[in-house]
Amino acid sequence: MTTAAADSLETMNAYVSDIVGKAVTGTFDTMFGREIAHAGAEAAQPAAGEISSHVSLTQGAALNVDFSFHFDARLLHRIAEETYPDQARNIPMQMICEDMACAIANVVGSRVKAFLNGRGYDLSMDIPAIGALDAARDAAREERSSLAFRCLQDGQDNALRVNIHLQEKRAG
Repeated sequence: MTTAAADSLETMNAYVSDIVGKAVTGTFDTMFGREIAHAGAEAAQPAAGEISSHVSLTQGAALNVDFSFHFDARLLHRIAEETYPDQARNIPMQMICEDMACAIANVVGSRVKAFLNGRGYDLSMDIPAIGALDAARDAAREERSSLAFRCLQDGQDNALRVNIHLQEKRAG
């Protein structure tokens, strides 16, 4: 039995949530010099003033791992102005923030993909995109979780929320 076959969705969700937490905090620290801390689990829904991005990992019709990232737009604007001041003068701020949101989704998705593929899965990843994820899939066994993060420099709660949705289809 391969490791992939031995993992339950609940166990896989715990692994994925842990990797997402570490990848988000590490990415903000490395890319933007911002300290982001995991603030717990939360039922996360998009709200006004947020910039959302999403990315999906798939293994044919057998497994889907979908991520939705919901950033406080004010946080991304502050980071963009500090990190990319020259670009902020020449490119619309919304485009810079959307690019940052997709870059973070790409890094996090890539880390999860590498971990799960190292456990025997054969996942592919789509290109991160802006907007809310349409996670409507066929009926399957599924596991969901949400993680909330706060920005320590700004003392800002709900700086980022990540929704994770795993779906597995098994024969018979």
